[in-house]
Parts: sequence; C-alpha cells; structure tokens
Amino acid sequence: MLPKFMSPLSRWRLSPAMITVVGFIVVISAVSTLMLVSFRHMAAMQAGIEEISVRYNRKASLTYAMNEAINQRMALVRDLMLEPERFKREQLLQRFYHYGWEFQKNYQEMMTLSLDRESERLLEQVITRIQESSSIRERVENLVTNSKPADREELLSTVITIHRLIISQLNELASLQHSHNMSQLKVAREDYHHTRDILAFIFVIILLSALLITIRISRYIRNNARSLTQMAHDKSMLLATMSHEIRTPLTSIIGFGESLLDVNNTKEERISAINAILRNSHHLHGVINNVLDYSKIDSNQMEINDDWIDLKACMDDLQYMMQGRAQSKGLSFDILSNGPIPARIHNDEMRLRQVLINLANNAIKFTEQGSVTVTVECEETGPTLKFMIEDTGIGMSEKQIRNLFTPYRQFTQSQQQEGTGLGLYISREMTHLMGGELEVQSEPTVGSRFTLSIPTGDINGVERIEWTGPLFDAVQEIISQRVHLSGRVLLADDLKDNQKLFSILLDKTGIDLTIVNNGREAVDEALAHEYSLILMDMKMPVMDGVTATRELRAKGYNKPIVALTANDTQSERQACREAGFDGFLSKPIERTSFNAVLTRYLERKDLFENDGPIFSSALEELPELQPAVDYFVGQLPVRRESIEQALISRDWHELKELVHDLKGTAGGVGYEELTELAMKVEFAIAKEDYTEVNFLVDQLVNRVERIQSGYIQRYGTEPPATNGYH
Repeated sequence: MLPKFMSPLSRWRLSPAMITVVGFIVVISAVSTLMLVSFRHMAAMQAGIEEISVRYNRKASLTYAMNEAINQRMALVRDLMLEPERFKREQLLQRFYHYGWEFQKNYQEMMTLSLDRESERLLEQVITRIQESSSIRERVENLVTNSKPADREELLSTVITIHRLIISQLNELASLQHSHNMSQLKVAREDYHHTRDILAFIFVIILLSALLITIRISRYIRNNARSLTQMAHDKSMLLATMSHEIRTPLTSIIGFGESLLDVNNTKEERISAINAILRNSHHLHGVINNVLDYSKIDSNQMEINDDWIDLKACMDDLQYMMQGRAQSKGLSFDILSNGPIPARIHNDEMRLRQVLINLANNAIKFTEQGSVTVTVECEETGPTLKFMIEDTGIGMSEKQIRNLFTPYRQFTQSQQQEGTGLGLYISREMTHLMGGELEVQSEPTVGSRFTLSIPTGDINGVERIEWTGPLFDAVQEIISQRVHLSGRVLLADDLKDNQKLFSILLDKTGIDLTIVNNGREAVDEALAHEYSLILMDMKMPVMDGVTATRELRAKGYNKPIVALTANDTQSERQACREAGFDGFLSKPIERTSFNAVLTRYLERKDLFENDGPIFSSALEELPELQPAVDYFVGQLPVRRESIEQALISRDWHELKELVHDLKGTAGGVGYEELTELAMKVEFAIAKEDYTEVNFLVDQLVNRVERIQSGYIQRYGTEPPATNGYH
C-alpha cells in the first residue's frame, strides 16, 4: 500500500518499483543537471576571459584610432601650409575636420566602455587639452585663404606641441589599459581554476539560477500576456471603429438613396438627400483610404517615391480643392510664401499632397469662423521646406496634443468629430517616411498651427519664386467660374457607368467628348483625329491603358494622357510615368481633382463670348406688354446690385429670395433665358454648391447687361429708372 499522501498516484496505478525507478531517474537527472550546469558555468567563465580580451582589443583599437586621428590632423596642418592651390587646401581642411570627427566618435565610443578611474582621468585630460587648443582652429581655417601667414612657424610649432602632448597622453592611456587588462585576466584565470575545486557550491548557484530563470520566465509571460492583451484591444478598437465609421455612412447612403425613389418627396428633400449621399460617400472614401494606409504603415509596406515636385502646381491644386470647402463654412483660405522658395523640390509628391490635404481638411473641419492659412517658407540649412497650416478654430489643450498622433484617439465627447482617428497618425508616419517632421502648437479657443517640415533634396540651380499674396490667382479665376474650357477630350473606358459619369462631369464645360471602349480603339482614334487630352483607364479588354499609351508614345504622339485607375499605389504611378502618362487620377473620381486636371491641360476661354444684346421674345406676339418690359428692365440695375451685394456678404437666404423673385417675373416679360439662369442659381443654393452659385451669378449678371444693351439698341434710350421693385 502507498502512503496516504501518495494515494493520488494510485489513479495512475504506479507501483513502488515504478516510483523508485522514477525517483532514480529524477536523481540522475538532477546530478546530470548539476554537472551540466557546472560545466556550463566554467565555459561561461572561459567566455568571460575571452570577453576581457575582446574589450581590451576594442579599447586598444579605439586608442590607436584616436592616436592616428591626432597624427593625421598634425600632418594636415603642415600640408595646408605647403599646398599652393586653394582648392586642394579646402579639401585638406575638410579632411582636417573629418579626422576631428573621427577622434570625437572614437572618444564617445570609448566612454561607453567600462573604464577604470585612471583611464577616465587621462581621457578627460585629453579632451581638456583639445578644448584648450580650439582657439587655433580659426587660424587653421584661415590657411585656406592664406597658406603662408606671418605667424606660420609659430602656428605650426603650437599645433605640433599640443598634438604631441595629446599623443603622449594617449600612449600613457594605452599602457594603462594594457596593465589593467593583464590584471583582470590574472584574476579571471585564478577564479576559473578555483571553481574546479568548489563544485559543491554549484548546487546553490543552480538553485539561484533556477530561481532567476523562473522569475524571468514569469516576467516574460506576464509581459507577453500584456502585449497580447494590448494587441487584442487594439484589434477590437480598430474593428469597432471601422464598423462604426463604415456602417454609419452606409446607413445614410442606403437610407437617402431609397428615399429618392419616393415620388412624394419635394425638390428640396431630394436635394437634401443627394447632398447627404455625397457627403457620406466622401467620408466613406476617406475611411477606406485611411484603413489602407494604416495597414501599409503597420506592415512596413508604405512606399516612398522621390521625384521632382512642381511646388506651385501642388499648391494650386491644394487651394482649388480647399477653397470651396472653406467658402461653404464662410472661411477664407489663403496660401502665402514667406520669402523666396524653390519652384521645384525633390520628394514624394503623392504623400506630400496627402499630408497637406489632411492637415488643411482638419483645419477647416475644426474652424467655425475666421480663416485657414498655409504659409510656405524655405530654410537653406538642410535645405528644408516648411508648411505652416494655421487656423482660428477651437484649438487644443496640452493633454489633447499629447494624444494627437495616437491611432483611434479623437477629442472629448463634447468635441467629437466624425473620422477614424487615424488621419494625423498616418500624416505623421508619412512625414517621417519622407524624412521630415510634423509639429503642432495650439491654444484652446485661439487656434492651432501645424508645421510640416520636409527635406527638399538637392535644389542647387533650381529657380526661386516668391509670392507676396495668395498663390491662387489663376485657380481663383476658375472658382469664380468666369471662364470655361475648350478642346476635344478622348475617354477610353470599357464600363458604361464610367462613360456616363464622365459625360456628366464634362457636360456644359464647352468640351467635345469622344468615348471609346478599349485601348486599341483609343490608339486608332487618337492617331486619326486631333485631341487636346486623353483620359485613359488602366484596366480594359483587348488592350490595357499602359500598353495603349506606350504604343502612342512610340508612334510620336505628344499630347497629354492622364491615367484613370482604382489602384492608387506608388508602383502603379511609377508604371504610369514609365509608360508615358502625363497625369494620374485615382478612382473614385473627385470633382475638384478632376477639374484641376482639366484646367491644367485644356485651354480656358471667356464664358461670355456670345455677348450680343438680348431682346424680349414676348413683344412680337404681345406688344401690349411694352409697359411691363419697360418697368422690368428699369428694375434690373437695382436687382443686380442687390444680388451682387448678397453674394459678396454670403447671405444665401437673401440671394435665394432675390433670384426666386427674378425667376417669376423675367419669363412673363419674354426673358426666358434669365428665368432659366435664376432657377439654376436657386437650385445651386439649395444644394449648397457655392462654387456653382458664383459661376451662375456671373452668367446672370452678364445676361442682365445684355438685356439692358438690347433695350437701348431697340429704343435708343435707357428704360425709366425705378427706385425699387415689387
């Protein structure tokens, strides 16, 4: 029978013999372990002896390197005095600096090694001696311009004296290190021999080692568990955030999309639904882009492609994209330069645009009144290009700034905004990949300033440009829509929905659009007819866009070709550049980006080319309406002034009332074109498209001027003026 305390062993039906065997095996294992640990300990001691030798060799190597650097500097001073050519003297001076840097580097590494007090004292004396000799550095530098100064011999003597003292101290240091090393080796070897005589004490060491290992394993398990818990938490947070940020806009898109099928909805309700769908679609697009960028950063797969960047074009595009968003909130958005800046820099254009757009978007999103300003300046040290994005928004506290670049972190609930909380984290990581820095200063209720600093690359010989006002003069003209585009555009895309979309985007711009279904047709059509621009999809049957573009370029076709693709990666952009594309548009197509591309490659012309007089169409059949026409035309100057004033003050409600009244009266007196324009203005205000409002009001003012011109041409006099209208 087994003792009572061993009774649980009966469950495994172990006999006493088996227990004995197991006990013997355990004892043998313990003894073997003891011997193994003893031998390992002795091996470790041998390794320690070898390590002492390695450390000594490293110290000796560093001491020799410092000694050699001092010798070289001393020789270079003599060479500087003897060299007749200034260019070579400059090279010698650079080598003089280089050996000084080599000495400093070796000294710093030496200080990281374990040194005895005497060695540290000698090293401090060497450094003190070097610091005391720093006064002759300027005299050595002057040898570049004058290799034979008056005090030449005295300078050389001083340099040689100081450097010999330093060399002497370094030699003393080497001797001391050798002595110290031999002493350490002697002690280590004695310990090694004594260890063989006291193996009995190894058992205690084994216990302590086992305890230490147990503690370390326990600590590792706890840390690993904590890390796994944090990873699981991050994953859960990511999934929860993504679920919310994807489901929320999808709910709105589906809901408002279904509501458009309701025939009982009013025009205002339909416009509101369309705006909601667009707003949530753009938000969903941003969420998907952020998730893709975050996954690339997290897996170290984010690509950086250094190339020349047209800085003005980049800033023009930024202003064009941000201007409408700022105006819709009643904000001003300006881009300025602080001093001359290079016209081109060398970095990653796509990532730079992405970071600037994100920072500008955030500034507009968190600003309710005032302005957003982007200031560009170039620091020649580096050289470095700085973008300061300043706003007059809500600002941030110190606590909020500390968490600003942490993934998934946003403001407190009272300041919660839509978004994944990844934008600024991604912007900072992209900035680091570009070799730059992203900093922020902010004050609650006052505003924030983000400073993006990136290296420019080698910009020697690059033209410098300077702006003293807003950059966006040319693009501002497009936003006010006083011009439209002319030319023929060839679209190559095999999807009917995409063909319909581009037809809508290009409608009423003055552009003549031709559509083909694949790359083969695009090549044939481009070579057969004259086109100002080709929009080429990358993935098409029969022949893809890259192959088609290469064939066109091989045949001497030199008109601009812009790629259309949903695969917005650096490798894809590089493939486009190599194939001969001039530009790149990422799907889904954003109207502002699309318009920026069009205005870059197509000609602009006056919208009001047909500025002839306009006559009332009603008087031919109903001459009795003459008094009404006289009264209406007489009111037009007052109406025009009121409309322009409402537009300037951005009083959209007042402007809507004014054009609504104009719409109701113009058609009744034979000016249907004015009625149609007023209706379009009213519709644009309802859908909050204020860029379109500017465009249409300009056309409306032009029509008013032509109506007045027509009246004067027909009757030889201006209509009777009125003080107001009803």
